[in-house]
Amino acid sequence: MYEMLLLASTFGPGKYAMTGEVPPPARYETLALPKGFKSYEDGKREATWAGVPLVVFVGVQPRDIPGAVSCWVHSLNEGRIEGSIVVATPNVRVGLEWRDTLPANATDLMIRRAAGLVVSQQAIPFSRRNPAKLTADDSWLLRQLPFLSELEPYESAKRVQVSFRRFSGYISSEPREASEAKWNVAGGLLGVQGWTNTLYHKARASVSLGYVKNDAITWQPTFEDGAVFADVLRDDSGTVFEVRVAEKTNGAWDRYVAYRDAGAFPVGYSPIRRNSCRECHDRAGDTPYGGVAVPGGDTIFSHPIPQVESGGTFQGGYGLNL
Repeated sequence: MYEMLLLASTFGPGKYAMTGEVPPPARYETLALPKGFKSYEDGKREATWAGVPLVVFVGVQPRDIPGAVSCWVHSLNEGRIEGSIVVATPNVRVGLEWRDTLPANATDLMIRRAAGLVVSQQAIPFSRRNPAKLTADDSWLLRQLPFLSELEPYESAKRVQVSFRRFSGYISSEPREASEAKWNVAGGLLGVQGWTNTLYHKARASVSLGYVKNDAITWQPTFEDGAVFADVLRDDSGTVFEVRVAEKTNGAWDRYVAYRDAGAFPVGYSPIRRNSCRECHDRAGDTPYGGVAVPGGDTIFSHPIPQVESGGTFQGGYGLNL
């Protein structure tokens, strides 16, 4: 039933929504074919004969996708589909079956994943290390900051969302490394060597769907009042040089450095000013249309969003409770 609904949301009413069969091109597809690329009909014929995926660049510049047949068409399904990339995969019943419609700026990895040419993240058990708890060696720190004993260590998010609005919405995810480098390290430590950090929290979050200003739909976490996060930073010898804390009270976040040892700073590190923290943290979860988001949400970069960490793709509004 889910697949039938998905196809209906993609192609609208009619024969192709009910069967999953690849629809015909629009009548005015005879505009100039980009040099060196197959037409829609030739690409469909070759992919069907070879039993490989078909990637249709609909009104956008085509490119070769290894393992698939690439082709170009101006528009599909009587003009309902244009300015996008459509992926079909072999099906013994209909020859080719439409699987996904991606934005015009989709990466090769996104296209290959939709075509089944790379293993889905959903099929791979999500690997998590067990972050270290504070030990007896840190008793001095617990004496200075006793609230740390109430916090649990957690592993930072490994994936970020990619989102755009198509009908009711589309959200997928990419490895966190796909986001800008500065969002993947503790603030002020980009390019600095000789440090590690461990994350701790006491927090409950709800995750809902919402639109950002560019009309992309995103997963948006919200932490309850009383949430506490701590980032314990150490130099290579294991000496703590900074403990950063964020607390949420009455819907507002307070951020501060609870402990600092300037003598243990790694070479090249300059502490960031407290009043500048918000400039970056307010960006958590920012999502460019069709692009890779800034990690996290509700001003927290590191906390995993389960729907994003799964590596799944959510589209067409089904299961999104819109």
